[in-house]
Amino acid sequence: MTTAIYYLLTRAYFLAVRLASPFHEKARKRIRGLKNWKKKLSRPEGKVFWFHCASAGEFEQARPLIEEVKSRGAAVALTFFSASGYEARKNYSFADLVGYLPDDSPANARKFLELLRPDVAVFVKYEHWYFFLSELNRRKIPTFNVSLSIPENHVSLRFPYKMFFRKVYNMYSHIFVQTQTTHQYLRTKLRVQSMTVTGDTRFDRVWAVAQENVRLPEIESFIAGRLCFVAGSTWPKDEKIIQKAIDSLFNENVCWVVVPHEIHLSRIRFWKKKYGTDLAVWSEWKAGDEPKKILLVDTVGMLSKIYRYSSLVYVGGGFDGGVHNVLEPAVFGARIFFGPKHERFQECLDLLQYGAAYGINTEKLIVHEVRQTLASPDRQDKARAISSRYVEIRRGATEKIIKHWMEKGLI
Repeated sequence: MTTAIYYLLTRAYFLAVRLASPFHEKARKRIRGLKNWKKKLSRPEGKVFWFHCASAGEFEQARPLIEEVKSRGAAVALTFFSASGYEARKNYSFADLVGYLPDDSPANARKFLELLRPDVAVFVKYEHWYFFLSELNRRKIPTFNVSLSIPENHVSLRFPYKMFFRKVYNMYSHIFVQTQTTHQYLRTKLRVQSMTVTGDTRFDRVWAVAQENVRLPEIESFIAGRLCFVAGSTWPKDEKIIQKAIDSLFNENVCWVVVPHEIHLSRIRFWKKKYGTDLAVWSEWKAGDEPKKILLVDTVGMLSKIYRYSSLVYVGGGFDGGVHNVLEPAVFGARIFFGPKHERFQECLDLLQYGAAYGINTEKLIVHEVRQTLASPDRQDKARAISSRYVEIRRGATEKIIKHWMEKGLI
């Protein structure tokens, strides 16, 4: 793939986003958020680290680095592509500036960097904006990619795309990869030389959350001594599985906390209609209310803290090929279920191998495991030790990256 083809494809994509904006909420929010971006963008004082994330998941990988950089006196500019990422973190206190990254084009890249003038640029995982990277190179601004992981048969490794990605990856000053396998792919197939295996910064983030020991009295009141099953980051396909499990286990001593990936009034109405007075909605629930069977969480930012109270967890996204963050419940030792399309996610494969997770396409295994756990509560202990230990021994990526930046005199 040539640069010209990339330009045409991205022009077509961003045009499609604009055309979809009257009908698609996320697209509409992005377009509105970019309105007059040149007038709104101003450089913070001091040394500026610019972090770019696709969405909320990539932000969690950047977050340990952002907070460490900020603690050392640097200013932080944070940009997102996705509306879901921006909306969740637009008031993030560790960032001096939060906004959308404008469409990838030579003109936008020149103007954005002219206004922001970052001292260091950091792209997270798969965010490779060719024209921004080219302009960063032209301006000789140190540019990094963090927590990169390339699965086998990834498009970047296949002809003719690998010729383009070879150019892209070699525009980074240094790449911090998650695994030795990714390191090998980059070195042998894409001829990348400047890189280090550091692991995934998400392990540092979820471990830090676990150490905070934040209590949620509303959740404690809701659980009321019952076995707690949390379904997190769910999509409609996931929720069909969860609802079947709830129906099968309705008379058991188990409660259900459901946290959709996206909050839509239509989904809330659907759950209310189906379960009536057996369902509570987080925004309407308070500690001391009569316990219900199901709690539907209709706000963002709570899930990683709610996982602390779970014994079993379903993590959504696995019916559409994008399992969400399984490390958040793993650090608390939960046994984890996810959908069948999980092969691209190393942590899913690891937890499956260690016996602490289950890939499913029906509710039957959930029903079986809940009943087994109710009958033998100590069944949870082995999985709890495996999951939490899995996270603990993989910490340290943040420290390695920060050390590299210090050695280069960037902080």
